[in-house]
Amino acid sequence: MRFIRFALLASWVVLAPAVAAVELVRLSPAAVERSGVVVDAIEERSFESRINVFGEVVRAPGTTVTVTVPIDSRVLELFVTPGELALKGEPLMLLYSHDIHEREGALLRLGEEMRLARSRWLAGQQLYELQGISQQELDRRKQQTLVAEIAYEETHHELEDLGFTDDDLTRLRERMQPAGRLTVRAPADGVVLEMSVERYAWTRGFEPLLVLGHPDELELRVRLQPADAAHVSYGDLIEFSPVGERSNLGQGRVLTAIPKVDPVTRTVAIRAEILTTETPLLPGMFVDGVLMHSGSSRALSVPESAVIRLGGGDVVFVSGTEDNTFEPRTVRLGRFRGERYEVVEGLAPGEQIVVEGVFLLKSALLESEEVE
Repeated sequence: MRFIRFALLASWVVLAPAVAAVELVRLSPAAVERSGVVVDAIEERSFESRINVFGEVVRAPGTTVTVTVPIDSRVLELFVTPGELALKGEPLMLLYSHDIHEREGALLRLGEEMRLARSRWLAGQQLYELQGISQQELDRRKQQTLVAEIAYEETHHELEDLGFTDDDLTRLRERMQPAGRLTVRAPADGVVLEMSVERYAWTRGFEPLLVLGHPDELELRVRLQPADAAHVSYGDLIEFSPVGERSNLGQGRVLTAIPKVDPVTRTVAIRAEILTTETPLLPGMFVDGVLMHSGSSRALSVPESAVIRLGGGDVVFVSGTEDNTFEPRTVRLGRFRGERYEVVEGLAPGEQIVVEGVFLLKSALLESEEVE
């Protein structure tokens, strides 16, 4: 059997590694003590199935409100700016619209028609008691009054739906003159996250005017192949980092899969809440990482410190049957969890491996002279 005599050299000599040509590395007891070689048994660990994921940071659903109006309008004034807190009911902007002008005019006209119809109906009731008009005429006046009231109420509700308050409608009736202006108010408390319009700009109906919300309420949206997404469950963990910032790690937890395949990317979106992050996150940031879904299995494992790259493969040193002898063994590694690798091939239960001092053994393997 061939052996390697361990010698500490003053300089490093890089030789082409040839694990297959060397069976054992032998150290003297004194060398073992000096080099800090530590041997430990191979352990079994549970490993989750891991899926590489890519996605982005988005605002959590339900935490934002997009403010719109259903009519074309022009922005006359802006009362808030991006980043400013707006409380429910506070004015956000002032709009002008031809549609509002027409509806205000219609409300004033219908209000007058309703007043006249009620007056004629009241007079008709008095005339009917004096037998001055017929029952048919009284019923006709009553019908005219009901039609006028319904038309007035419809227009009244239309203006309320646009955002007119009771005070706005009272002022309109007092001045008896349409202005065509609408004060847009905050529907809920929130920070102005986006401003989609500028002063004096024209906007179309239902186009976003601004977005209110809570800037800290974010989540992840990652995309998976449909076959991978089918195995993901609520509560599965995601380890992620912003693209290009590997040191800024974060952790998320799967909330749900969106049951739809994107027609362009042919992927399924997965929503995940953000549990921890080492760096501030902003909507639109791209992230990548791994998703560890609930399907797991037990397998042999080795610590990361036991593995070296040698001869184009992953190698660990297995303690030999003789004292202070170590066999460089090529292994095939699988999943990684908590500083330990899953071992797919190359090791057997019960074997002992070097977990500390591996690089000194590698040095011996590369620098020592081979002797018979």
